[in-house]
Order: sequence, then C-alpha cells, then structure tokens
Amino acid sequence: MKKGDCLKIKEPKFAGYFYPASSEQIEKLFKRFDENINQKITKGDIFTGIVPHAGIIYSGFTAFHFYKLLKDKEIERVVVIGPSHHHLFDGFVMPQSEIWNTPFGKITIDKDFLSSLKSEKFIFNENIHNDEHSVEVQSIFLRYVLKKDFLFVPLIMSNQSIENSTEFVEKVSKLDLKKTIFIASSDLYHGNNYDEALQTDKKTVSKISSNDYKTFYDYVVQEEISGNSPACGFGPITTILILNKKFNVKNFIHLHHITSADVTNDYSGYTVGYTSFVGVKDGR
Repeated sequence: MKKGDCLKIKEPKFAGYFYPASSEQIEKLFKRFDENINQKITKGDIFTGIVPHAGIIYSGFTAFHFYKLLKDKEIERVVVIGPSHHHLFDGFVMPQSEIWNTPFGKITIDKDFLSSLKSEKFIFNENIHNDEHSVEVQSIFLRYVLKKDFLFVPLIMSNQSIENSTEFVEKVSKLDLKKTIFIASSDLYHGNNYDEALQTDKKTVSKISSNDYKTFYDYVVQEEISGNSPACGFGPITTILILNKKFNVKNFIHLHHITSADVTNDYSGYTVGYTSFVGVKDGR
C-alpha cells in the first residue's frame, strides 16, 4: 500500500440482526454452544466444511460443531463461499474491501488470492457483499475460534451451476493451498411443514454424505424440477464436494442437524433446516 492510501474497511452489516452486536453477547452464546458439544477432536488436516448461515440463535449451535474443530489448528487462509440472496449474476463476486471488522476484531482479506482468481466470472463488487449475510455470519465464528491472524477469502455465488463450481476448483487447484480451508455456507429446507423439513433434510444430508458431487447436484436438480429447494447454497456445497474429490478428501463427516422449529419448539410455522459437515484429509 502506498503512503497516504487508506485501507478499505467493511463494517459489520448484520450485527444486531443475524447475530448480537456486542462481542460479550456473542461470546456467551458461543461458550454455551461449546459446553454442549461433545465430539472427538478431529485428527488430521481439516480441508473443507459446510455450515449454516441463519441467525446464530437458530443455527449457531450447528455451525459451532464445525468451528469448534478449528481451535488450535494451524490455519493461514479461509475461503468461504456463500449463496447470493439478493443479486443475480454469473460466477463469483469478491469484495473490494481489504479489512472486515467483526465484534471480535478485524480480519484481513487475502487480496493476492482474490486477484489471482479475477476473470470474467470472478469480479469485484463491494455492494453485493454489503447486502449478503451468508458470508458475513461466518466471519464472527472464524475470528472467535482462530486466535492467530489468518487471511480471509469471502466469495458470493449467484448462478450455482456445476460448471461454475468446477471452474472455481480448477482455478484454486493451481494455487498454493497450504494451510487453507474451504467452507460452504448453506441452510437446508425452507417451508411451512416440519415433517416435510425432516424428510427433505434427511435426503439432502444423505446425498451430501455420499461425498459425490454428481449424486448431490443431480438430486438438487430433480428436487427443483419438482418445485422444491433442498439447500439455498447448493452451489457452494457442490463446490466443496468437487474439492473433496479433487484433493482426495474421503473422510467427510456429518456433524449435526437441527431445524429452527427444534430450537423454538414451534412446530406449526415456517421451518428452516441446518446442518454441518467437516472434510478431513488424514482421517479422524
């Protein structure tokens, strides 16, 4: 950066909406999540993950099953891919900001990594990032669990085609990915029927657990033809599954599932499903 230049900083846009504005309130939630998660420490190198992105009082416990596994891991770069909920475009959108502030402190954007992706389908647009919660929500978990500084690569995907997912994997596979992890941000079922939510999510989790991107993507296509939408971030999930195949990540573990109805104990209204997975290179 030249003398006199100012860093472009993104302030939290969804604090007070998708998560509390104060770090103290968030930490109380995270500590409660932590105390209620009893899982084995993951041995080996974590490479991929899937987490939800709703308000953290609903989906945070499920997400924390993944993020807890990152504690004390040597991670230098985190790539998060979330779906666009408000803008239509082809490919991926990258932020123009260089720093993201969170209630727990700042995160540095990996501008060199983003610049290496820049092409017709990988463009910079700060406004789209400012409007999108699916990636910002992940930043608070990451800043909380990763005590050492790391580089952040936030990406938003609109056209969730298998071709775009494949192009992304082809691009990043040519880069130095040492101590890099990839995360897909996605919720599952959205609708007004709790029993349908459980049935749909059971199928969706099963397809993701196959760790086969074609199996999962074909399932999503057939569901959408039938008028269903099993995962709002199916493109990011497909991308994770292609990465698993490309980098021989065979140990892909389902961590947790819940619905918003299970959290609120209201089984008569609108219901959203949440799940989390972790991909480990060297076993558990």
